[in-house]
Amino acid sequence: MTIPRLAVPIAAIAGAVLAISTAGAATITVNESAVDVRISSGIISPADKGALVFFGGMRSPQGKARGHIMGYEDTPKGGWVPTSGTTIAFAFGSGARIVTQQPGNRVTRPGGADPLVGGTGPYLGATGTQVTRPAGKGVYQHVITYTLPPKGAKRTTFTDTVRYGTPDIVERGGPDGVGNNRNIGGPLTDANGQPDGYYQVNSVLEHVYSGGLYQWFVADGTFTFADGSTLHAVGPFQRATGSAPGVLAPSPRAVNQGTGRFKGMRGQVVIRTNDDGTSSCIFTLVKAA
Repeated sequence: MTIPRLAVPIAAIAGAVLAISTAGAATITVNESAVDVRISSGIISPADKGALVFFGGMRSPQGKARGHIMGYEDTPKGGWVPTSGTTIAFAFGSGARIVTQQPGNRVTRPGGADPLVGGTGPYLGATGTQVTRPAGKGVYQHVITYTLPPKGAKRTTFTDTVRYGTPDIVERGGPDGVGNNRNIGGPLTDANGQPDGYYQVNSVLEHVYSGGLYQWFVADGTFTFADGSTLHAVGPFQRATGSAPGVLAPSPRAVNQGTGRFKGMRGQVVIRTNDDGTSSCIFTLVKAA
C-alpha cells in the first residue's frame, strides 16, 4: 500500500538522560523538546489508515550526543490520534538499546504506560514500562522504568544463520525512501548446517545520513524454529548503502515473547552480515525477572 507523505517535524532529545535506581528498579528520563527541532521525512496519511515515522537525537545533561530515538506508529483512523502499534527505540550507543512497543489502541501524547520489548547490552533482558508525558510547551518526556534479571539467572546462547530472500517494499515513504516498509524473510540453519526454521522481518527506514551513505532502520521480526518455538525481536540497526566505505558494527535487537523451549526468556540477537551473503543471528537469552 502506498501512503501519501507529509513533512513531519520531530523534536530532538535536548534534556537529561538520568538513571535512578529504586527498590530493584531503575528509571531513565529523557526530555524530547521542540526547542531543538530536527526535521525528519516521514509518512502520515489523513485517510482511513496511515503511518508515522520519527527520528531524533539524544543528549546527556551536559549536552553531549548520547544516541538516537526513533520509531513508527500506525494511525488507523488517520491524523495523529488514536494510534496503535507504536514502537519507540532508544539507541544509547553501539550496543545499548531499550525498545518499547504499544499494544492496542490509545490516544498518544500523553498516553498510558507501554511495556518494554526489552533491552540490549547493559539492559539485556530488561522488563518494565515507558510513559510519554508533556513537560511544558512543545516538550515531551519519556520515562523508562525497568528491572533487570537477577544475578545468576539462567542464560542461553546460540547462533543460527539466515539467508534472506528478496525484500518486498510494501509501503513507500518520502525522499530517500524514509518511511519505506520492507518485508523480508529467509530459512534458518543451525550451527551444524541443518535446517532450523524461518525468520520473517518487517523493517522501516527511519533516517538517511552521511550524504545518503548510511541508513537507520527499526525492524520487527519473528524467528520460528523447527521445533515450533518462537522468538520475537525488535530494535534499531544501521546499514551501509552500496557506495559506503567499510562495514558498520552489527546492531543488537531486543528479544522477548519466547515460546516453546524459550518460554520466559528475553535478551538480544546480534545480526552480523557474512561474506557469503548469509547473516549470523547470535542470541543471548536470559530468564526474565
